[in-house]
Amino acid sequence: MQRHNAPCVCCHAEFGVAGSVDSSRGAVVRVVVRDALGNTDEMQPNVFGNFFRHQKLTPPLTPIVFGEDGRTLTMKSPAPHGNCNACHGSGGTASALRAPL
Repeated sequence: MQRHNAPCVCCHAEFGVAGSVDSSRGAVVRVVVRDALGNTDEMQPNVFGNFFRHQKLTPPLTPIVFGEDGRTLTMKSPAPHGNCNACHGSGGTASALRAPL
């Protein structure tokens, strides 16, 4: 069962970073997350639009979304955790993760 836009880390505690992208505005080809210690993790959304990595990162996190045309979109405020869909998914307080315009 695919639970696109549901908080991933609630069931997958082994993930350090996980979320879903909305491809209605174009493809997101890469998500890069940098942590407070300078560590980075790079992910590509799978065919379901989900991305994840097992590496644990130290918050706050700085996520950058890359569109297929090379444009980037950096989150304005650091993320307090790697459970992206907790805020950007269904019922969250932030908009869906989309490709930059």
